[in-house]
Formats: sequence, structure tokens, C-alpha cells
Amino acid sequence: FTPGLDNLSSPEYLREYILDLGPLGYVMYVLFVILSIPLPIPTGTLALAGGYIFGTLIGTSLVMVGLVIGASVSFLLVRKFGRPLVEMLVDKRHIIHFNHLFKKRGPVFALIAYMIPIFPSDATDFLLALTNIRFSQFLWIIIIGCIPRYLLVNSLGEDLHRGITWTSAIMIFVIIILIVIALERERIKYLMFKELKEVEKEVQKIENEI
Repeated sequence: FTPGLDNLSSPEYLREYILDLGPLGYVMYVLFVILSIPLPIPTGTLALAGGYIFGTLIGTSLVMVGLVIGASVSFLLVRKFGRPLVEMLVDKRHIIHFNHLFKKRGPVFALIAYMIPIFPSDATDFLLALTNIRFSQFLWIIIIGCIPRYLLVNSLGEDLHRGITWTSAIMIFVIIILIVIALERERIKYLMFKELKEVEKEVQKIENEI
């Protein structure tokens, strides 16, 4: 039932192994995506693997199912336990910046935050729960905001299995841009939203108190 350790280094073997599991393979994959929200498991890597194993459409669908379930649990937990839970899990700078930008731009900003990784997606799930947004609206935002990104990553994963094409180079370029944005999100936030400089004093005050 479990693959031999000597086969774990073979992507093709693991692909066939998971596909041979049938419905259980889909369930296992979705569970891994859900666990990537509380645990330090890179969702992008899972999405890439999803495209390699299941193909673009099925891989993206499974990633979205896992993300929506995991994000919904995060959202509802914050609605139950409130801001103290968020302050335990999210950097205070992100909390202040997000609240300021959401108050100014509303759900449109939340959509941007999912499409472009200027905030960690997991943190965005928690932070949106602190707003007055409805749960149904939250679900639509995360679905619309995340689908383009994960379609891209899953497409690259499928290309890795079928064979690299010239479109793969374009996808790799876009993914590299998204990675750079994630790594340099603080600088990019200030470039995109210059008004954040106005709230920096509040951030500095909190940091000094800490």
C-alpha cells in the first residue's frame, strides 16, 4: 500500500502510485492542501505537484477545494475567537496594513491580495474574518482571486509531465515574478499603496511597545 523508500525520488512513480489509489488519492491530495494552511507546507509546490499528477483542470480543482475548506475553517475560527487568535498567528504589521487598506478599498483590495501575494494568503484568510465581510462573499473572493494563480502553477506542473514547451517559459517567468513579489512584499506594498507610509508611525509605536 505504501511506496518503497527507493521509489520516493521518482516523480513518475509517485504519480502512478497516487493515481492507482483512485478516489483515495484525490482525498489524500486535498488533505495535504488543507494542512498546508496551518503547517509550513508550500501550497505552490503542492499545486505544481497537482498539475503533474492530475493535470491542469483536475489539479486546480482539487487545490481550490482544499484551499476553500482550509480557508473557511480559518475564517470561522477567527469569527469565533476574535482578534486575539489573529494576533497570535499574524504579524502585527500585516494586521495594521491590511485593516487600513481594506477600510479604504473594501473587497476589491481583498481580491488583489489573493491574486498578487502582497500578503500571505493564510494571513489574508484570518484578517478578512476581522472585517464585516459576509462568509459567502469571502468564499467568492478567495475562489476568484486564487484560481488564476493556481491554474498557472498547475499548468506548469502538467507541462513538466508532458514535456516543456515555449508556453512553459512564459509560465515560469510569471511564477518567478510572483515569487519575487512574495519575497519582497513589504517593499512592493509601499510602492503599490503609498498611503501605507501614513500608518507606519502606528506600526513603529506597536513595535516599540513590544
